[in-house]
Amino acid sequence: MRSSLLCILINVLALFSSPAQAARSDGFGLGLILGSPTAITGKMYMNSKEAWDAGLAYDLDDSFTIYGDYLHHWPNAFAGQREQFLRELTPYVGIGGLFHDSTDPYRNRDNPRRGEHVVNLILRVPLGIEWMTPKVPLGVFIELVPGIFLAPEVDSSIMGGVGLRYYFD
Repeated sequence: MRSSLLCILINVLALFSSPAQAARSDGFGLGLILGSPTAITGKMYMNSKEAWDAGLAYDLDDSFTIYGDYLHHWPNAFAGQREQFLRELTPYVGIGGLFHDSTDPYRNRDNPRRGEHVVNLILRVPLGIEWMTPKVPLGVFIELVPGIFLAPEVDSSIMGGVGLRYYFD
């Protein structure tokens, strides 16, 4: 099922593809990331290699998450590839933080005091790749984000997601 959805997504996105790439490496992008966390996301390029990205999530079960990351990109990392799509991919790595405030008992299953107010601080290291569509100012990305809980106790974390941003001039 997941592979079918991925194939459909790749085929739909391939419709935007053309030899004349209109990639965005400046400006501001706003969109959505689905995963952990699922959030509204924004990205501001400082130049072709550096950007800031942030996300904001709110759950009706009394959960609030905000994160921010500094990202370093490697544009043209796949420039030697014959396939146009591969040449349009830009890998990135970053560092940032996440603040999570929750009273949702299901998000705090491992907490012996379930249902109580919990604040988490997490150091994040996003690893991702983004495809800037050639015809439309869209960025499609996937990222894996290992992290370390710094509060209320030290622990490991793994997050990630798939997202889409529209880039404004």
